[in-house]
Amino acid sequence: MKIGRDVNTYRDVKTSRKVETNRDVETNINVETNRDVETNTEVETNRSVKTNRNVETNRSVKTNSNVESNKHMETDRSVKTRRIMAVFKKQIYDTLKNKTVLIQFIMFPLMALVMTNTISANGLPATYFVTLFATMYVGMAPMTSIASIIAEEKENNTLRVLLMSNVKPTEYLIGVGIYIFGICSVGAVAFGLIGGFVGGVFIRFVLVLMVGIITSILIGSAIGMMAKNQMGATSIAIPIMMVFSFLPMISMFNESVGRFSKIIYTQQINYLVSDLSVGNFRWDRFAIIGGNMVLYLGIFVYAYRKKGLE
Repeated sequence: MKIGRDVNTYRDVKTSRKVETNRDVETNINVETNRDVETNTEVETNRSVKTNRNVETNRSVKTNSNVESNKHMETDRSVKTRRIMAVFKKQIYDTLKNKTVLIQFIMFPLMALVMTNTISANGLPATYFVTLFATMYVGMAPMTSIASIIAEEKENNTLRVLLMSNVKPTEYLIGVGIYIFGICSVGAVAFGLIGGFVGGVFIRFVLVLMVGIITSILIGSAIGMMAKNQMGATSIAIPIMMVFSFLPMISMFNESVGRFSKIIYTQQINYLVSDLSVGNFRWDRFAIIGGNMVLYLGIFVYAYRKKGLE
């Protein structure tokens, strides 16, 4: 009996030791597992921190690149603006010296002023001479002026000097175009004041003339680029200018000419400034003017690509 008890006791002790050993092993496994989990967590945390830092670094790099790009764009724009304004100021100075060009801008408003105040006839509208000379002014002054300026500077090699001074051809054309448009627009305002137009009628009158001025600038620029010198530009511009300037006047007395002249922009300009009521501003008139502008823009682009400002 005693031996049996001892055997049982021994078995119980052995079993207890095994249980404790198993518990210790499980505890160690749990500890190691926790350590591995903590280690993995730290590794993942470090990776996420590095990733966030890389993302922030990339964002800051992109932000700096965008800021630098914007600065370069602003700098380029300011440089282009300065070049265009330099060309603009140069043209003002040259016009004050070139009386031939200056007279073109003054002559027509002056003639309209004199004839409006000295000639009167029964059945003749009070603004007859204003609308007549305004139409001639739109078809003549911008076209001949810009053609003469471009051709003269090509002939005298002043244009080559400008291009060698980092002035781009487009910047030169924009500068000259803005100058011609600006000075001719002053003439358009003068015609409106001479005609006694006020309010909305005055605004419509000036805007219509401005549209015609832009169209004439496109034609004149193409002529200036195609011509080899100022004499050549004048010989090309005068016949074209006479068609655009005098056909609207001739059409008043000849219906056959009137039927033909309807397709040119100056005739439609004359129709619009002769009757500035809203009802006369029909879509077909502006469609013809728009078609003329597209045509002459195409000629301008062709001349620029073929000849440029050589």
